[in-house]
Amino acid sequence: MEHTKDSPVWLHWDNWRKKVAGYETASLGLFEWLENRIEVDLFDVIDLTQMHTTRIWLFGNILRTASGAEDEGLESKGRDLVSLGGAVSLGGGKEARLIVAQAANTASARAVYDYLSSILRQAQEKPEWAILRSATTELKLKERQIELRRIANQIDSALVSIELMRALPGRCHLCPV
Repeated sequence: MEHTKDSPVWLHWDNWRKKVAGYETASLGLFEWLENRIEVDLFDVIDLTQMHTTRIWLFGNILRTASGAEDEGLESKGRDLVSLGGAVSLGGGKEARLIVAQAANTASARAVYDYLSSILRQAQEKPEWAILRSATTELKLKERQIELRRIANQIDSALVSIELMRALPGRCHLCPV
């Protein structure tokens, strides 16, 4: 950190954070709500090794629907609930879909599916939902996209400068060169 203190990267980073603050605050509020909501409710219902994947899938779909897109949806395959979103290539023309959750048994898979769907609906009732929708709409505006791209390029340029300082001996007393 010492060798970056005089770099403009922090100025540009602060500028970026100001531009996306509404989106970050609302999405963080929904993420925290989601964390508290599913940890207790899903503990005995799904395979705990899938808890992280389930949480990420739910949060991703909250963000997707807040942006106006459809949620990815789930398909039940035995006790597995599989995402209908993009498939992962396994090579050789084979693809696999993300297993979002594994129910304790085939009979409880429908209950888990209904529960996950209800969480997506409940998220839309939270006060943060309206803020997130508004912030997402604003960030999607062409002018805002141009502005964010400009700031991202400034951050990138500042990081390149820091890398150059590291590459030149004697420029930074903390760098190992």
